[in-house]
Amino acid sequence: MIQNIIFPRVLAIGWYGRRDRGKKVRWTTLQWCRSTDKKPCDNISVTFGFGVETTAGTKPTKFTQLKRCNAIGGISLETEQIDVSALEDYLTQYAAGRQDTGGTWEVTFNMSADTIAAIEDLYEKAATAKTGGKGVWFQVMFPDLSDAFFVIAETGRAIPLPEIAQNEAATLPITLVISEYKGLDAKVVWSEGE
Repeated sequence: MIQNIIFPRVLAIGWYGRRDRGKKVRWTTLQWCRSTDKKPCDNISVTFGFGVETTAGTKPTKFTQLKRCNAIGGISLETEQIDVSALEDYLTQYAAGRQDTGGTWEVTFNMSADTIAAIEDLYEKAATAKTGGKGVWFQVMFPDLSDAFFVIAETGRAIPLPEIAQNEAATLPITLVISEYKGLDAKVVWSEGE
């Protein structure tokens, strides 16, 4: 059932569905309207980067943008279910359990000497942070939002060999192991010169 489809400054159409086994269809009148919603977010100008904790367990105040990011994998947060049924129940009953991040997160970059150097720098800083008991936070920033997505994750140790095919841009995927999904929080502006 479709109701109140609104396009900015175009026609709004409402459809209430069929009645009497599909014989009658009721349409609303066509009207000019103006959408009051802000424009939806898109993927243009999304940026990605990392920050290393200066105090263990605290969000960093300095984040470095990793440029030429080509794709950022999603984190679906699938909710597991717990069977809470009892012997007297005729139907299975469930309660919401943990949300599962899937464990790993893939981020892909356009490959270049600069990108490789930036990822090697990330790996080096992540290794140093780990020995000091500190975490690495990753930030995904949409320009139209005041908040950004944050994830604490561990990096790999070596640059992977990318897939190579004819007539395609060379890309470099890295896989991060998710320690903690933080979700939306106030964005941190990228550090100058980073």
